[in-house]
Amino acid sequence: MAYRFWMAFRLAGLLAALTMVAQAQPSQDSGNDLPEGEQKGTVAGVCTQCHSLERITSSRHTLPEWADIVKNMVADGATLKEEEIEKVTQYLASHFGPGNSQAQPPERAGSSPAQPSAFKPVANVYQLMKAIIIPASDVIWHVAMEEPKDSQEWAVVQNNALTLAEAGNLLMIGRRAKDQGNWMKASQALIDGATLAFKAAEARDVSALNAAGDQLVRICANCHRQYKQSPPR
Repeated sequence: MAYRFWMAFRLAGLLAALTMVAQAQPSQDSGNDLPEGEQKGTVAGVCTQCHSLERITSSRHTLPEWADIVKNMVADGATLKEEEIEKVTQYLASHFGPGNSQAQPPERAGSSPAQPSAFKPVANVYQLMKAIIIPASDVIWHVAMEEPKDSQEWAVVQNNALTLAEAGNLLMIGRRAKDQGNWMKASQALIDGATLAFKAAEARDVSALNAAGDQLVRICANCHRQYKQSPPR
C-alpha cells in the first residue's frame, strides 16, 4: 500500500519536489539589523527567503568564505542576478568579516562571536535528495510490492532505513537548514519515520514496515507543501 501511495504521489507531480531544492517561505525580517549599504535591501529580501537575518548578523566570514556561501545560496535557489552576486558578497564581507561587530543587534553586543562549525557540508539539498533520500526511500516503499526473501535482502532494507534516518540529520546541518522552525521539525520527523522503518525491518515485520512507509509519504508531502521549489542551478 505504501509503495502504491508513493507512486501516485510521484505521478501527481511531486517528483519535482523531491528533485528540486527546497526553498523556505519568506520570513518577516525587516532588515533593520543590517548596516546601511547599496545591497542592504537585496540581502534582506533574498537571504530571508531561507533563514533569519540573525544567521547573517551573527556570522563572521572572510571574503572567500562569503563568496562560497553566496555561491551555494544561489545553487540552493536564491534569486540573485549575475551582476548582484559579487556586490552582495562584497557587502557581506565588508560588514560581517572576522572581528567586525558593527552590525550585531544591540541585545547581542558584547557576546562571544559565533564559533565556526566543525561540519563541512559538501552536498546541497538537491544533491542529498537525488543521491541519498530518494534511493533510500524507494527501497523501503518497494517492500509493499515485493517482500525481502532472505537475510541479505532484509539487511538492505535495514541499511537504507538507517541511511534515510541519518539524512534527516544531514538536512539540519549548516546552510541546508532553511530555518530553525518547520524545517527542523520536518527533518526530525524524517528521522523518526525512518527509525520506525528500521525497527520494523529489523523485526522483519512487513505490516509495520508498510505503515512506516505510509508515514514517510505523509512526512514528505507535508514538508513539500510548506516550502517553495526552485530548480537546481
